Parts: sequence; structure tokens; C-alpha cells
Amino acid sequence: MFNNVTKDQIDLLHRELIVPIAVADIATYDLNIEPDMQYGLHMALSEIDPDSALLAIALCVPFLTNKILDEYPIASVLKHEAQNIIGDYGPDWIHFHHNPPMSEEGLQELMRTVPEDLEALADLLDALCADIDDTESTLVILANLLSIQARAHMEIASFILEEMKRTQIIGQIPRDDVSYDTQQIQKNAATGDNII
Repeated sequence: MFNNVTKDQIDLLHRELIVPIAVADIATYDLNIEPDMQYGLHMALSEIDPDSALLAIALCVPFLTNKILDEYPIASVLKHEAQNIIGDYGPDWIHFHHNPPMSEEGLQELMRTVPEDLEALADLLDALCADIDDTESTLVILANLLSIQARAHMEIASFILEEMKRTQIIGQIPRDDVSYDTQQIQKNAATGDNII
């Protein structure tokens, strides 16, 4: 079902990441989403790392799509993408959640695909909203919220990845070159490089 992710692992991910449980309740019972509920979901997602947010959002997708698969073809594509993400990231997330820390090389390898997977989810969530075309719909409100968070975490993940690459490149520069750069920066700061 989820590329070798067991039901027990899915249940564990739901419990650890919390947001999928809240989304399940809202979608299952078609609850009205009050502003404080939206705020709570935004806060819960914004306070976790990008890879955790990616998994949490992917775990929410089946609750949004299961009832509408026949009506909206994009829902099937979205659900399939979410299942692939859960299968790709879930087992490693569980492993490193219980056995930290992940090596820097492992983290960089993980972060390499997180931004594009977040973007893919956001694009599909947006497409689903456009197809449903009902801004008051609980599913649309949830899908918009998840899309916003996916795009925010995409930016964060891209920044982290760029910083990791930059740090890696700086680590490969011979020490003399690094100190020269530092000295030049300090000299420019002291004398200024403005014409005025």
C-alpha cells in the first residue's frame, strides 16, 4: 500500500506527527474549520522540520482524497504521490526518530529531494482545490492550508540544502584561503568600499 510501510508504521507516524490525526477527524466528520483550528494546524506544521512536514502533509492526503477519488481524477494522482512519499521517507524517519542523530551526509542526501517533493505535493493540492472550486469546502480549506505549509517548508528545505552545500564547499577550501578571505572582509569593513 505505501511501498513497504506497514500499518503499524503508519499508525506510529500519525501519532508522532499529530497533524494527520487532526486532519482525519476534520475530514471524516466534515467539521467546520474555525480560525483557531486553522491557526493550530499551521502552528503544528510550522514548528517541525521540512522532512517531518513533508511526511505529515503526505499522511493527511488520504483523508482528503478517499471520498472524492471517483469524482476528481486529480485526487487519485495526489493520493498516489502521497503514498510514494510515505514509502520513500517513512521508514528512515522512524529509524532516525528512534536512533538519532543522522549523519551530515545522510541529512544532505535526504534534503536533496525534500524541496521538490514538497513542491509536487503543493502543486497537486492546488490543482485539487481548483477542481473542487468551492472555497467554503472543508477539503479545500484543508488542502489550501497544507499547500501553504508545503511551499513554506520547500523554501526552508532549499535554504538548508544550499547552506549545507556552501558549508561543504568552504570546508574544502585550504585554511590559508579562508583566513585570507576573512582578512580581506575585515579590511573592507574597516576602510569601507563606498565611494561616498
